[in-house]
Amino acid sequence: MTTMDNNDDNCGACGAGVLDDDPGVCCDTCERWHHTGCVGINIKTYRRMQNSDEDWICRKCREPVTGKLGNNWMRKEWHHLKVGSLNCRGLKGTGGNTKRMNIAADMQEYHLDILALQETHTGGEAPEEITTSDGKNRFMIYHSSGSEKSRAGTAIAVRKGTSVTFRAISERICLVKIKINNNHVVTLINAYAPTLPVSENNPEVRDSFYDDLEDVVRSTSNRDQLIVAGDFNAKTGREWKSYPENIGRYGKGEMNSNGKELLEFCHRQNLVLTNTLFKHKMSHRTTWESPATSTDKERRNPYRNQIDYIMIKTSQRHTLNDSRSHNGLMTFTDHRLVRATFNLERLKTTKEKYHPAIAVEKLQDPITRASYAFNVEMKIMDKEYTLKEEGRQPEAQEMWDMIVDANRCAAIEILGYREKRRHNNIKVQALSEKQKMINNQANSTTDDEQRRELKRSRNKVMKEIHAELTREKTDRIEKELAEIETAKDDSNRMFKAIKSMNRMKPKTPLVVEDEEGITTDEERQCEIISGFFEQMFHTCDAQEIEDIPPRRMTDPFTEQEVRKAISSLKNNRSSGIDELKAEYLKNGPDIICKKIADLLNHVAATGDPPKEMITGILVPLQKPGKRRGPPSNLRPVILLSMLRKIIAICLIRRIGERIDKQIPPTQAAYRSGRGTTEQLLTIKLMAEKAAVTPNYKTHLLLMDMSKAFDRVERGMVIEDLKSILEEDELHLVKILMKDVKLAVRVNKKLGQEFTTNIGVPQGDCLSPILFTLYLANALKGNTRIEAESEQKKSKLPQHLQDHNYSSMRSIGTLIPLQYADDICWVGMNCSHNIDDIKDTVPSVLEARNLQVNEEKTEEYHIMKYGQDDSWKRCKYLGTLLDTTEDIKRRKGLANGAMERIKHISKDKRLPTKTKIRAFNAYTSSVFLYNSETWTVNKTTADGIDSFHRRQMRNAINIKWPKKISNIRLYEETKQAPWSLTIQKRRLRLYGHIMRLPETTPVRMALHEYDRPLKMSRGGPKTTWGKTIKNDLTKLNIDRQKADELVGDRKQWRRLVHSVEAG
Repeated sequence: MTTMDNNDDNCGACGAGVLDDDPGVCCDTCERWHHTGCVGINIKTYRRMQNSDEDWICRKCREPVTGKLGNNWMRKEWHHLKVGSLNCRGLKGTGGNTKRMNIAADMQEYHLDILALQETHTGGEAPEEITTSDGKNRFMIYHSSGSEKSRAGTAIAVRKGTSVTFRAISERICLVKIKINNNHVVTLINAYAPTLPVSENNPEVRDSFYDDLEDVVRSTSNRDQLIVAGDFNAKTGREWKSYPENIGRYGKGEMNSNGKELLEFCHRQNLVLTNTLFKHKMSHRTTWESPATSTDKERRNPYRNQIDYIMIKTSQRHTLNDSRSHNGLMTFTDHRLVRATFNLERLKTTKEKYHPAIAVEKLQDPITRASYAFNVEMKIMDKEYTLKEEGRQPEAQEMWDMIVDANRCAAIEILGYREKRRHNNIKVQALSEKQKMINNQANSTTDDEQRRELKRSRNKVMKEIHAELTREKTDRIEKELAEIETAKDDSNRMFKAIKSMNRMKPKTPLVVEDEEGITTDEERQCEIISGFFEQMFHTCDAQEIEDIPPRRMTDPFTEQEVRKAISSLKNNRSSGIDELKAEYLKNGPDIICKKIADLLNHVAATGDPPKEMITGILVPLQKPGKRRGPPSNLRPVILLSMLRKIIAICLIRRIGERIDKQIPPTQAAYRSGRGTTEQLLTIKLMAEKAAVTPNYKTHLLLMDMSKAFDRVERGMVIEDLKSILEEDELHLVKILMKDVKLAVRVNKKLGQEFTTNIGVPQGDCLSPILFTLYLANALKGNTRIEAESEQKKSKLPQHLQDHNYSSMRSIGTLIPLQYADDICWVGMNCSHNIDDIKDTVPSVLEARNLQVNEEKTEEYHIMKYGQDDSWKRCKYLGTLLDTTEDIKRRKGLANGAMERIKHISKDKRLPTKTKIRAFNAYTSSVFLYNSETWTVNKTTADGIDSFHRRQMRNAINIKWPKKISNIRLYEETKQAPWSLTIQKRRLRLYGHIMRLPETTPVRMALHEYDRPLKMSRGGPKTTWGKTIKNDLTKLNIDRQKADELVGDRKQWRRLVHSVEAG
């Protein structure tokens, strides 16, 4: 079984997305993922499939298949833990590789998660991978330190992919730490004690061993699940009466001196020998067989002793399920395997350390806000007075530090920290105290009548508490819904809904691995991630940024300009390295805007920016659907300082329009009035026409670029901006791009800073517009700085540089589309042009350090009688090209959204209005995303409305035996059928398209789509164009009349609204 490499597909049975945290299986035949529950795999079978290939029935192929498991096996749910201990009698020599394979087979046979190995005769070797003979199960062995000729040696084997931190203490002791899913850590200490003859002849060797072992045990946290395993060469016998807390009643043999020392050690460290606690038969207590010597003439059978043990803390005995020895191993040794099973669900949940945060919400109070602003102003004026007394002017760094310190100190003094309470609601706290007081009075009184009266009073207070908590929950939910509802368009609303639903998911710990394996140590994680991204963002081959001398701003930044920039900052966002929040500046005094404007003008004149302007915090986020562990599967998100955000916003408002004029109309990202829907419709129109028209072929090419934003050459960006910006503006852009420093942050741990010289930061609002300009010039082949020979080699042909393709009828029509770094070409009857693009574009992009991912590049050829219909499942900008396939997928995603908000829909105390708002914000926005591009007939519309009604009943918790008619359902929820909503969106989209310039891709596609061609025999096919025509017919207008009306936006909006009203 392998892990899930790509999680983009949806369940082949229910259509919902198989998310990163879902248990899922993938069919090797159709390569479709399925939820385990949808294909009849229960949790017990799913766990068994971890260790073996097992057939299951694929819902699409309808036949038994063997598929791969999802990521959950690499992120094992640590509910139960099985630990083993074995003296393997050496891993060196000619049979070492065979013994390693046998150890893997034994771990697989006994389902061991961790195996402590003693007497390995190895030391100081690098971690190595071992596999079973069939190669299906893989484990990692970590060796202790020591010499190559060591006769001791210890090692620990774990399943490959387990997040571990290994530490070698000596050749006889090593330990491993495993972080499990509920913030607990399992610490396993592996020990190999000196034999009895060595201990008796050299007692200091034994004393040194136990001294080292005690030091290691003491160094572990009391919150850890501690396990000590190993070969202690000690017979403890049945001394349970002498050491009742440290040994059970089911030991074996007679105690020797090593056993006495071991029990004393257990007594000092509060440990218990687990394999003496359970009443197993004698063969399951034996751990070592010593053959009879030549002097034992009357004895034929070997001596059977108990000298290997697994120990745990006496306070953690409740986590132990069983412990015993096992015989019949594949590994050749005279010892037996000791195995202990633990139930980690019995561990007490430990809460993360509380980090107090500033109570920013207090700024909503007008009095507090005024007090805060006054305090900030006083602190700034005090600092200015001090500087005036000293007779000097502050530098840029000192100016910014003055603003930051004034705001942070005022926030602590006026707002204070949030208190760690169960309820921050003051009214609930007062009512809770009152309820406790009444309850105590009721319990202390002896008068029955008085007790009944007090209990009635207590119950009344409890109802008030529940009502207040319900009101608080409703306010919190409605605040989240309001943020989603204020989105500027339908696409933005859907993305906000998904972001909000992702916050409902439990956070999974970051998993990082390197060549030595997986580590949970945050400091080590920072080092690994910093090394990876430093290598990515800094290269010796990067083009140097031209030195641009500082100069005063021709049009200086003003206080009003800065105030507008501050007002556009978003609240409740993570702060950058200055730890300054947007709420501080928004509610601060007017003097802050003036000081920041003066600071920006000072930076422009001197070229000396504060360090916060060019320093960011890199937060690594796991890419969805990618394997956890490799740093390459982490997405770098940059948290920038408030100063950098403000100057970037001010610059965009000054230079954004000029840069936008240089970007061709084929690019729709980060532009006003443009979006994903029109780009998607362009492809769907051409694909639809080819699917219903004979002798018409549509060619589709989608190129995927690898880490496009991270590969931008900053020197080339400055070259591109030279002809667009003034020199003072260009100098500021250079400051923001040159020698940007980043520091990786994992949880609360901040790594070392490193300098970058390539890429644009993901998180800077200036980066998207600079990237689109960079990509536009790359696709033109206009590199400006290459040698003439290289230009001829890598420049696009002239007919591919021209963005107006509508006149190319004789050779077919080719339409390019770009949405950020998603580049695509759709061609009609022009396969030779597509071939030219495939041959030329990669080298053109390579000239600007942009790399095409050949494996993810997709190409489709669509025609009416074509055998290949894989284009229907092609996903572009989050939507499948075929309407039927996309609706099926959207139903699955809507089901997933309903599952995420079931805590709202099933709460009987919440009002119906709030439930419907949540339904519209989450479920409707997810299902109706790009629904205006669907080709919908009556049957499809009826199916959509039926699904809509079913989801609405779930939203307001109407289930059998409760009933409600469809008409009453629409009335109570104040909802319109989704088919009517889609019709309205479709008409609104048509009006938007017809107002766009003729050179935009969707207008060119619509022009080609309307071009009359010979149709095939048979009844008319339902197409998007015919659906629009039917929509207009219902409004008693035709296409020509509609094209005249769309120019008046208000009139068209009233017309669209009449569809819903009618």
